[in-house]
Amino acid sequence: MSKQFKDMLRRILGSIKARAVSSSYDVVGDIAIVRILEPEALCENDYEVIAGIILDSNPRVKTVLRQYSPVGSLFRVRCLTYMAGEERTVTIHKEYGCRYKVDLSKVFFSPRLSYERVRVARSTREGEYIVNMFSGVGCFSIAIARLGKPKAVYSIDISRDAYMLMKENVYMNDVSYTVIPILGDARQTIESRLRGVADRVLEPLPDLAYAYLDVALEALKPEGGWIHYYNFIHLKSMGLDYEVDRVKRRVEKMGWRVIYTRARRVRSVGPNWMQIVVDLYVSRNMDGQELNTG
Repeated sequence: MSKQFKDMLRRILGSIKARAVSSSYDVVGDIAIVRILEPEALCENDYEVIAGIILDSNPRVKTVLRQYSPVGSLFRVRCLTYMAGEERTVTIHKEYGCRYKVDLSKVFFSPRLSYERVRVARSTREGEYIVNMFSGVGCFSIAIARLGKPKAVYSIDISRDAYMLMKENVYMNDVSYTVIPILGDARQTIESRLRGVADRVLEPLPDLAYAYLDVALEALKPEGGWIHYYNFIHLKSMGLDYEVDRVKRRVEKMGWRVIYTRARRVRSVGPNWMQIVVDLYVSRNMDGQELNTG
């Protein structure tokens, strides 16, 4: 899709204006989001052309929005403005048999994390207790509940908008018997009611993952378990190995043993910037224990 889209932009707008538009766009449900890199290089007529290209080439898209600045704020909400089609920001996104209602003006959602959601879900073992520290509208939590066989998923988010949508999504996906939505700060919630309960902890909010590593460890059962840690790295200044070592040092400094790690690049988020995930299996038992790395 990205090459075809970029080729059409060059052909219609010219190469200079085409460079002002991201080479690909996201589709969330039936809403397309195109990122504008250099707004000053474009006029209103150019935006109409861009939206027309998207609507003509993708029949399932009913609305086109443009993202005019980087994702910001604690809630990582995109800064969006209407371009064409139906004027709305609410949609239902479907992936791997799950359905997620999202309001793109109020909550963060990326279709580019779909593989991560299913990967973590399929690595979950039957009967596990999961703590999702930054759950948003519940995507990771619901995928785990539907594709794995956990005992319970404690799904925490501090945003009331995300929490309300999460409750709808839990009901819509028929996982209310497994996923427990919780409105609140992850640190306060875990310290007050979820200490030592989890076999697996998710930290899918890069802005807070490193700062909240200590509370992720508090949520794990005393014998240990898995942490899925997400962050952004600058490839020229730190790299993936550097981030893995940094996380391991912090975990070990807090009295835990890192038995196993694996890391991968998840997606590009800008020039030389990458979102990565580090999966850690940690234990307080210095002799280790049986480990499933599947």
